[in-house]
Amino acid sequence: MNSRGDSQIDWVISMGIFILYLAWFFIFIRPYMIQEQTPNSVQMVRGNFEKDAYWTVEKIPIIVSSQKYLYREPILVDIPQKYGESNSHMQNSAFIVRNNRLFFIGDVNLSSIFYLVSSNESYIMYNQITDLTATEQYATVTDFNADFENSMLKSAFYFGIKIRSFLVNINGQQVNTSNTSFSNKKIAAEYALNTEALNMETYVFAYNPRVYMFFSTNKSIYQDFELDKYLGYLFDSSDTGEIHYPGECHDKNKDRLLFYDNSSNILFLFDKNVSFKFCSKNTSIELEINFDNSAEERIIFFRGDYNNYTDYINNYYAEAGVSEQITLPSLAKIQSLAAADYSSLKYRWSVADFRILVKNSSNEQIISEIGPQPYEKATVYAEEARNYLLDRYGNLQDIKISCQSWS
Repeated sequence: MNSRGDSQIDWVISMGIFILYLAWFFIFIRPYMIQEQTPNSVQMVRGNFEKDAYWTVEKIPIIVSSQKYLYREPILVDIPQKYGESNSHMQNSAFIVRNNRLFFIGDVNLSSIFYLVSSNESYIMYNQITDLTATEQYATVTDFNADFENSMLKSAFYFGIKIRSFLVNINGQQVNTSNTSFSNKKIAAEYALNTEALNMETYVFAYNPRVYMFFSTNKSIYQDFELDKYLGYLFDSSDTGEIHYPGECHDKNKDRLLFYDNSSNILFLFDKNVSFKFCSKNTSIELEINFDNSAEERIIFFRGDYNNYTDYINNYYAEAGVSEQITLPSLAKIQSLAAADYSSLKYRWSVADFRILVKNSSNEQIISEIGPQPYEKATVYAEEARNYLLDRYGNLQDIKISCQSWS
């Protein structure tokens, strides 16, 4: 009998301890119950969060291909109008956007891809350090200097004064130079002339002894150059020879003309055929270039074998690829929601009480918290999912997003 009574007492004590444990667990360990379910209320919280916290960043591949390796090459590529210098970014590279045209300097190894990133935020241009020094009066890179007056090329030095003077006329009339501008873009010095009859942009690119000109007009353009005394000329492989001084003249409609000597060479390259005419004077060459309507002109200085001029003609092909639109949460938008008035947010979202936790996936550290903790003994419905934070540069951070709802 005593043994049976002892067993009953032990059972009563054990049951009491178990009940105390349950009470302690619910009171101290789990003041509210979380149901791993996703009723409509949690889905509404998640949906509103995604609507307000998500944003889109575009990544546009710039695909550049070449038959050889190009080092610090000025790259020009047409891009859609919506991309500009203020709403776009290139990693570790300054760039210029003008008239739907993107300029940057890049290294190309047969085929290379560069990325232009764009969003509805503003970007600060990358501070690229180059060999370019430029003012309104001149632009200098290694071994090369170009002088300007009223944003128009005046002369150029490359192992001697190679362009002694330069003038531009429109339909035989002097160009109005009352509206000009200059900007040092780190990768290039930009000189612009804007009139009713002519828009003309001139660039001197870092690392390169070159002058690029872009003419936008429906008029006839006349260029007059006085050049140094070169030994010979080349229109193409079938029309080349020495230049005899003075009084020898040549003319041809071509998209290129090369002058060469023992110290350096100068190549005039256009995107279409133009009228070239040059005559030798006593100690110089007088060159006239005429064309109608818009055109792109490149003046390229180089040393060595003049037959290497082909290295500068169509030496790469560039195009903007199909843009990738990435839509994911933004930390700035999440922080804005966390700082918002909770009651107003609840009203705007038309939801019951909620809480959203954004955590680092690797260490569970809370990055941001929206809404209060559930009240004691609330029945909480929750869901948690892996995701990524997306910054303005297209970088991703692995996170977890936990949405909770109760009423």
